[in-house]
Amino acid sequence: MKFMLIVYACSVVYGACGEGIQDLELYNTHKECALAGYQTSIKAINILEESLVNKEKIFYKFNCLSTSST
Repeated sequence: MKFMLIVYACSVVYGACGEGIQDLELYNTHKECALAGYQTSIKAINILEESLVNKEKIFYKFNCLSTSST
């Protein structure tokens, strides 16, 4: 079984998340996927301007979906 990472940018101010962005890589374990989700989230929030993150209260969430990849 493989795992597909989907990352969502969210705003507390708007109470919503954007459409998920799927990572092109498939992960062998849920743990590998989860670690990639945290790392991707940190990289993504670091790219944004601090004032934007603070004003819109932006955060990232992710999901690791199991897939039946052959």
